Amino acid sequence: MKRLLIPFSAAVIWAACSNFTEYSGAPSAGLILLDPQTLEILGTLDGIEGGRALCAGSDLEFFVSSTSGEIHVYDAQTLLRDTSLVIGPGSSAGYGSMAYVPMTNSVYITGALGTILEVDMDDCAVTDEFTAGSSPAFITPSRNFDFVYVTDPLLNKVHAVRTTTNTVQKSWLLAHTPTVMCVNTLHSDTLLISTNDPRGVAYVQPADFVSPARKVNLAPASDIARSDFLNLMFAAHPRYGYPTGTVSVIDSLFPAFSVRNTVTVPGNPAFVTTHFDGLHLLILSSSESGGCTLFSYHLTQSAILNSVDLPGTPVDMIMAGNRLVILTY
Repeated sequence: MKRLLIPFSAAVIWAACSNFTEYSGAPSAGLILLDPQTLEILGTLDGIEGGRALCAGSDLEFFVSSTSGEIHVYDAQTLLRDTSLVIGPGSSAGYGSMAYVPMTNSVYITGALGTILEVDMDDCAVTDEFTAGSSPAFITPSRNFDFVYVTDPLLNKVHAVRTTTNTVQKSWLLAHTPTVMCVNTLHSDTLLISTNDPRGVAYVQPADFVSPARKVNLAPASDIARSDFLNLMFAAHPRYGYPTGTVSVIDSLFPAFSVRNTVTVPGNPAFVTTHFDGLHLLILSSSESGGCTLFSYHLTQSAILNSVDLPGTPVDMIMAGNRLVILTY
């Protein structure tokens, strides 16, 4: 059952609105706010200590996690910070992945001590701390938010956690280490799971079954996203020594795994997301010489229509409301 954490629990986890702690050694991150169609820069903000990951919330708010053990809440229209809450001790290894559950207005986030925290954004409090394997690393929600799926790279597993109880309902053992994943667009939940295997081993796992996942051929991905509008999935692939990177446009997981086409992108594609109109794929690619470039790819015209150079190294990218939010170092 879920429980309300109190200050100074056994795991030394605490939560309070606008309550800051110091955590030295973490680089400062910045936010860039853009129009997702024109790629016009609408605003910038510097100085988020240890900024690690982004997560879109309800309406126009979004969340930034930090290695200082904090979550910051921002308005996607103005970049004004609404509040901040301390959810745990500073950690260079924690707070790297988040998933938002709208029914409870809560955020699931990997913690500093090998656990997952559920944070109630109404009460600004950690309401649960639980385990899902030995080393939770990446979290993605199911389409109806009944589950969050969690990678466990130390054990080569993926776990399905029921959000009403925060208990692991099933787990899948893989032959290779999972990295990032995404849930499909149609029918029952099916996970597309990338691995770090250089031979391009990935997995397709129907969430209704505990049976072994099916291996498919997909190069290691830095990020995976989906477009519910066109029933497509997208996997960004770093270039690994080649002049350009690629993004796979995936149009089928069942009955056969199918890549419809591949988009060639200069630099190292790090993150992908889709505009809410369903027609624009946004690709954020880093450069070895410093900085990064944002590309807008039109899915029906199969062409890159626009791009903009941005400062900093990309850390994360999301859509929040009708704005594109990028976190950089």
